[in-house]
Amino acid sequence: MANLVKIERWGLLFVGGKDTNGQPKSCFNCPHMMAKQETCAYINPEVILRRLTVNGEMYTPVCGYQIGGLPTVTDKPTYMGKDPEELGLEWAKGTGTNCHGYAGGAPCERFVPTEGNDGTCAIMTDDDNKVDWDDCCAAHKGPSMDWKEAQQRIQAEGSQESEEFGAAYKWRKRGT
Repeated sequence: MANLVKIERWGLLFVGGKDTNGQPKSCFNCPHMMAKQETCAYINPEVILRRLTVNGEMYTPVCGYQIGGLPTVTDKPTYMGKDPEELGLEWAKGTGTNCHGYAGGAPCERFVPTEGNDGTCAIMTDDDNKVDWDDCCAAHKGPSMDWKEAQQRIQAEGSQESEEFGAAYKWRKRGT
């Protein structure tokens, strides 16, 4: 981490723990999430936001544009069509992301513990780098899955569910 460029807090899309009621940051506590559609207002609607379980480990979608709040429930969503890469979309290992693994969130490698649950962020400018373990920002670096891999897994799960439904339907039809 010795060669990191220091960035001011405002430039990191910082989200405090209080903004999400202490929950790890994720699409599931962000108003950009379209709850019924499992999509995000910033991204095109083909990208599905759903938790995954891989080898017994949970992965949760999150991006750098996350802000605290409840997901939006609407029958008429609108989308900006931004590139998921631009937003930093990933599936974090655990229940979301934060600085130090609070409540099952993926901890950030840039968090430097100081006292108790407090610490500093190695990427923030030294004059404003104090953070709590339930805070997070767009520079989060922790265990995660690439969004493209997550989409492939979601599509594979959907195909498997469709095949299982089809087989069950044929069995029921034969039985009548």
